[in-house]
Amino acid sequence: MKTQKLVFRALYCVPLLMFSQAEAAILAGTSSGLGIDIDLGVTLVGVTTDVGVGPFATANVSAPTPNTQNAEVLNLDADIGALGAVGNVSASEVSASASSDVDGTSNSGSASGLSSITDFELVIVEGVLGADDLFSISTGAGTVITSTSSSTGSYGALSSTGSIELADVTISVAGVNFNLDSSYAANTTLDISAAGVTGITILLNEQTQEGDGVEYTWLTTNAIRVVFDALDLESGLGVANGEFIIGQSFSSITAVPEPVTTGYTAFGALLFLVRRRR
Repeated sequence: MKTQKLVFRALYCVPLLMFSQAEAAILAGTSSGLGIDIDLGVTLVGVTTDVGVGPFATANVSAPTPNTQNAEVLNLDADIGALGAVGNVSASEVSASASSDVDGTSNSGSASGLSSITDFELVIVEGVLGADDLFSISTGAGTVITSTSSSTGSYGALSSTGSIELADVTISVAGVNFNLDSSYAANTTLDISAAGVTGITILLNEQTQEGDGVEYTWLTTNAIRVVFDALDLESGLGVANGEFIIGQSFSSITAVPEPVTTGYTAFGALLFLVRRRR
């Protein structure tokens, strides 16, 4: 009986040993940045040709093991389609970065992605002999388009936020100019009805977010995403389908609760057996 009492008292102290250091943990943190990606197909006489280019400047991080990655493309000048028949994209600098401080054991953590494009210009079906370009995006000299996504917090209190900066950006559709503001509310669709062109959708500060805020959260932010849906390129070039992503960032973190429930269930069962033996 005395031995059983000693065992029971020893077991009574087990929670201090088993759970005093147990706590919630951020298990994973991932992030990425992407500067420019043009995914475009042109259909002519029933034949579709992939004329996409990119991605340009990509950085990716997946933690645990805290890490930072950077990527950069300087003096970008790429034709879209053979000999630039469909268009051209250029920038003096395209950069991306991704970072996370998640180590797999701490009870809080963060991850963030960033992309930026300086002196950006995109032209689709360049006008000749004084004609207007069918579609173009350009920034003022030295100005930058940026996208940032950040995820942070601890178990039960996770959150993601995104932001963009559109400095001196002009979008032109069939000769009609749309001068953009520096920022927009999330998931804004630019009204280009004045241009009278169908088949083009322009999304600004596009944010796609998921997560319960308890165990996981993630966010993708596109500064500008342009979708071509059966767009007539005119000039006998065919019909275009696809999308352009200009400035994308992504971040996510995943957490687990402290493992108290399972531990105490097992501990309770052990106590029950000891009491029965008494």
